[in-house]
Amino acid sequence: MQIHLEKEIKFLVSEEKFIEILDSERLSLLGNPNQVIQNNFYFDTDKFDLCKQNKTLRVRIKKDSYKLTLKCKEDNGQITNSMEYSQNLSPEEMSKIFSRGKWPIKAKEMLESQKISTETLKPIGDLLTSRITFYYKGWEVCMDRNFYLGNIDWEIEIEAKAEINEQTLSEIIEILKLDSNVKHNSFGKYTRFIKSLMK
Repeated sequence: MQIHLEKEIKFLVSEEKFIEILDSERLSLLGNPNQVIQNNFYFDTDKFDLCKQNKTLRVRIKKDSYKLTLKCKEDNGQITNSMEYSQNLSPEEMSKIFSRGKWPIKAKEMLESQKISTETLKPIGDLLTSRITFYYKGWEVCMDRNFYLGNIDWEIEIEAKAEINEQTLSEIIEILKLDSNVKHNSFGKYTRFIKSLMK
């Protein structure tokens, strides 16, 4: 089981702004990008109890890897802190979760330690992300196109991989030209997914 404290700031932008940033020459200041397609499969109860508690339970499929993650979010103003509990899955373990609701022992223990009963969990749906990632001075900058429930949105995530350095964060925001008119977004992918699902 891997435990990680995530510190990030998110921005939802228009498609035009997203393309403007991607096409900008200044983006090269962030270094060479890495591009990947990832698919998040979400789990919750019938009453969406995890979402109401600011928790996200997902299986992320990326290339040939499968990772189960419980994300417990604490909104702390502009910077969102989330404690993440993650476990790599084999294809067989993933198949058992989806087809029979049978969770690996360590995953079940982790969920129960957070007062989550696996008996009440079911697949909710999935969200596909086309992600372009840059690494800059201890920060990870992700340019995401998200596809879910017939929707598309465009998001920029800036995550600190070490202690938060406000000066470096300001540099990144300047490079991306995210001015005061672009508001930070406190609603994560799963919350937006649920809001769309419940419309």
